[in-house]
Amino acid sequence: MNGFIREEWLDNIYTDETKKIRESEKILSVGPSTVVRTGKKEYVTSPCIYQYTFSGGVIFNISTASFINKSRLITERANKLDDNRNQPNLLYTAGLLLSNLTKNIKRCPSGIYLGGNACGNYYHWMVEILPKIEFINELNELHLDYNLLVPNCLKKYPPLKDALECCSNGRKLIYLKEKSVYCADKVIYFSTPSLIPFNLKKNNRFRIDDFRIQPKSIQYVRKKIIEYYNIKPTRRTRKIFLAQTKSKRAYNEEDTYKIFEKRGFEKIFMGNLSLHEQIKIMNEADVIAGPTGASWTNMIFCQPGTKGLCWMPEFMSDFSSFSNIANLIGINLFYIYYTGEAHSTSDVSTSAYKIDIDKLENYLSKII
Repeated sequence: MNGFIREEWLDNIYTDETKKIRESEKILSVGPSTVVRTGKKEYVTSPCIYQYTFSGGVIFNISTASFINKSRLITERANKLDDNRNQPNLLYTAGLLLSNLTKNIKRCPSGIYLGGNACGNYYHWMVEILPKIEFINELNELHLDYNLLVPNCLKKYPPLKDALECCSNGRKLIYLKEKSVYCADKVIYFSTPSLIPFNLKKNNRFRIDDFRIQPKSIQYVRKKIIEYYNIKPTRRTRKIFLAQTKSKRAYNEEDTYKIFEKRGFEKIFMGNLSLHEQIKIMNEADVIAGPTGASWTNMIFCQPGTKGLCWMPEFMSDFSSFSNIANLIGINLFYIYYTGEAHSTSDVSTSAYKIDIDKLENYLSKII
């Protein structure tokens, strides 16, 4: 491909091959609560959902919603955030497309694209990407034999792959490498029903209205996966401490766990378990505690009335991903904040910190 490529945002294009399948609507975004302060609530507008059909030799990379089609670089963005706050990760990955145009571009069959930014992350997969299966299952009979074009990383993370198989109605999966560029005759793509900013620029804070988490999508994933595994409501008796499987975000975990251990909490490494095991544990949980992280996504499978205590950095005090899920499912989730060395959203996963044990014990006593 030679010459200039025009850059465009996906939400700004509309052609004969674009079809609106869901209207936007007002939804509630709920911020984190502490034991002394109820989380703030704001109404936000969920995005319209569109079905895009790219044809005529579309070039794409599975790890970002970016496509080169007829000399146009088309990229989906999160919430149309002010560029002064949002770290444009999508554009970084889109650069992979441009830099590889003169190199080996792999061919793949036409299909339905099911990838996107951070598609190997449990939260982003379960909340932003997997819910698109609902729209895929509503395609007409002309697309019944279309394969799902999915990231190869699903093979490395069985719970993500298992979640897809719970919802995919037996469609064939075509695994594509995340750092390779592909060309297909036709690609169908659905815009994302739930969006949050992936990262913010340094010293910028999240706002509650940054989070547009579509209740229908969360309930769809919950229903499909619970039905697939035939999980029945049971008596909530377990107290779960979410232990870290990686040490890159080190904190005084052993001293912290002692507080919970004496109250009957069991240490669970969610990352070491199958999806079925994770869901069963959350269904049986009465109280859950642990640092903010992707494991909290499993609140989707909790029973209403479950309690939770989560700790995260003070500068993320309006980070509302998990508080929104808790509100949708009916979970009493409380937060405790700590100060640490992290000063940007991208630092959180690598910066060490220390929890105030006395403060934590006081919070826990009030919750349980």
